[in-house]
Amino acid sequence: MKKIAGIALNIALITVLAACGKTTKGKLVNDWKVVSSFEEQEFRNANDEHTVNTLTTTDNEVTSSTFYHPPTGPEVTNSQTGTLNAYEFLIKKDGTWSSVREIAFGSGASSSVSRIEQSGTWSFLKKNKSDDFKKNERVHFNVLNSKEVETSSSGGTVVSSSSAVNTYATGEKVLVYAIKTSKKDELEIELEKNSAFTNNSGTSTNSLIQKLTLKGK
Repeated sequence: MKKIAGIALNIALITVLAACGKTTKGKLVNDWKVVSSFEEQEFRNANDEHTVNTLTTTDNEVTSSTFYHPPTGPEVTNSQTGTLNAYEFLIKKDGTWSSVREIAFGSGASSSVSRIEQSGTWSFLKKNKSDDFKKNERVHFNVLNSKEVETSSSGGTVVSSSSAVNTYATGEKVLVYAIKTSKKDELEIELEKNSAFTNNSGTSTNSLIQKLTLKGK
C-alpha cells in the first residue's frame, strides 16, 4: 500500500493502550470531525538505521516531518506544512462507519493532494480477563473498502494522478481503538501498533501511534 503524507496507515492495528470511562453506543454514534490528530511511525532495522515519520493536524493545518538516522553519516530532518481540506469519521447506528482525510501541500505553481477514504463495520470489543480493559473501552473497526488518491498539479493543471482501490474480507484489515474520553459531542481515541520481523540480517521493528480528538459536526 502507498504511504500518504509519510505515514503508512493501511496496516492491521492492535491496540495496547489502556482506556478509561464507560462508553455507550449512543455516545459513539455521530458524524465526527477530527479537530486534532497526532501520528508517529518508526521503522528500525538491525543496524539501527531508522526513520520516524510524524503527522500532526489541527482544524485546517497539517505538519508533516521525516527524521532519518542512517547507519553512517549525518542525520536528516525534513518537514513541510500544508492544508487539511477534510478529516471526518462517521460512525453509524447500524454498525457501519466511514472516514475521509484529504491533505494538500504547496500552492500556486506546484501542489499535491492526498486523499484517503475508508469504510466498513464496527463493534465494541468484549471484556477480556487477560487485560485491563473493561466493557466498551475498545472499538473494533473492520475496513472493508479503501481508496487512496494522490494528485499533483502545476499552474492549476493536473500533471499526474494515481489511485488505489482495495476491498477486504471481514477481519482481514482491522483498526482497534482505545477510547480515552467519551462524551456526547467529544471523543478521544488512540491506537498503538508494534511489530517485528526477523531474517538473516537481524530484527527489524515497526511501530505506530495515532491519537485523534473528534467533535460532533
